[in-house]
Amino acid sequence: MTVRGINASAVTEFLHASGREAFGRLMTIFPASHSSCTLAFRIVETVLPYVALWRVPMQIRGRTDVDYSHAACRQTTAEDVAMRTDEQLDIECNSRPLVSVVIVADHDTACHADLADLRRCLRALAGQKVHQPVEFLLVDTDDRAQKLPSNVIAELPGLRVLAVPRDGSSERKNAAVKAAQGEIIAILDADCIPVSGWLQSLINTFRSYPQCVAVSGRTMYEGKTSIERSLSVLSRGYLDPGKEGPNQYISYNNAGILRRTWQRYPLPESEGPFASQLRSAAIMQDGGRFLFQPAMTVIHDFDGCCMERDFRCHIGWATIRVRQINPRLRYSWLLRLGRASIPFFYIGRVIESVGTCFRVGRYYGLRLTDYPVAVGLTLWIHFLEIKGMLLAFRHLQVDETSFR
Repeated sequence: MTVRGINASAVTEFLHASGREAFGRLMTIFPASHSSCTLAFRIVETVLPYVALWRVPMQIRGRTDVDYSHAACRQTTAEDVAMRTDEQLDIECNSRPLVSVVIVADHDTACHADLADLRRCLRALAGQKVHQPVEFLLVDTDDRAQKLPSNVIAELPGLRVLAVPRDGSSERKNAAVKAAQGEIIAILDADCIPVSGWLQSLINTFRSYPQCVAVSGRTMYEGKTSIERSLSVLSRGYLDPGKEGPNQYISYNNAGILRRTWQRYPLPESEGPFASQLRSAAIMQDGGRFLFQPAMTVIHDFDGCCMERDFRCHIGWATIRVRQINPRLRYSWLLRLGRASIPFFYIGRVIESVGTCFRVGRYYGLRLTDYPVAVGLTLWIHFLEIKGMLLAFRHLQVDETSFR
């Protein structure tokens, strides 16, 4: 049996093998005498492959329930396939430069006021060792770009400063891509410090997976306190599968994307800094594949609970707004209930975040004693999103914000 070009028997065998491996791990925890565990495994092993096969077409093609509404997605054509092939060939031919690293400040913090976070970011980039030509672009508004001290720019040799008239982070990123020369666009927030090997990991991943159009990395806070470690996984772990592998999102602060893909699908500029899900959904519907690479880790500056309140208000606003724009997104049907849908979104997001804690918390430094704190914070952070949801239902923007 073949499902849209996929050998079902091969997928079934893979799922059976995965199930047997998971069962082996389970039995190291529970004694073999627990017949109930054995019975449960046999049921799952029998049923899971058929459930998975029913879902295979959607997973392989990308989520088919999402697209841009303001820039309708096309069906994949022969021209699209040829363009993707050209993109892969450009990478293999090692065009010059191969990567354009775009540095953007999207949040005004105390550290950014004195440029301390930008200095640390530029120093970390200067220490990246790569074997391919790379260009670095720092994009900011006209007035801010003119005020940049020369000693800050000198932290990263060869840094180009791009001045743009508009202040929105999406507008600045789109403008930087137009000026970039690399075949891969790497987006990095100015308050993020990339670990050693970050840039080479990005390049290696694109070479190893030429079918992917975007690669996202892991974003963490430094994790000095239990609250900081908990918010690290709660705010940044949603796109993390726990290992190198496919995912459904493109990180907005730590990612690489093929330049031609970005040009075809620019960031929406009128829907705020957290509406990038619209673009991700459109790319996936057109057959694009995303990958997560944990070796691309960055340490994000943590500005305390004030930043989290601001962040969560935007997340709540975007949760509703993107579904108002694109009714084909998951759970968009809930909007028919109007504001009465907010409790359902709240409960769903709490459940999802608790699952994220237990799924990938250990990769973000979460200790055993941190889990009760993380679960408690889950209730708080998603409560903060309700304000943004109400603003979206009233068709209002988030005005009081430090995000640009």
